Amino acid sequence: MAASFPQTTITTIPKSRSEEVRLSVGEYKGKVRVDMRSFVLDDDDEFIATKKGVSLTLDQYVQFTAGYRRLDDLLVEKGLIPRPVAC
Repeated sequence: MAASFPQTTITTIPKSRSEEVRLSVGEYKGKVRVDMRSFVLDDDDEFIATKKGVSLTLDQYVQFTAGYRRLDDLLVEKGLIPRPVAC
């Protein structure tokens, strides 16, 4: 049996003082998934997940990243964003 994959937040993108979007990866029902989800502040000033978001299987994530690369190239070509620096 494969080792479990702990929920790991990759990045957090603030939308406002009370809302943020988190990109994370983790295991759900025995499968590794990539999740992009909106979080909002509750009455205790803790961020909680909402239903707004998307959860992708690894196969879907591969398709998403291929589309993202095409989108990135188009935005660079139109001069809307700078060319990303290679890691």
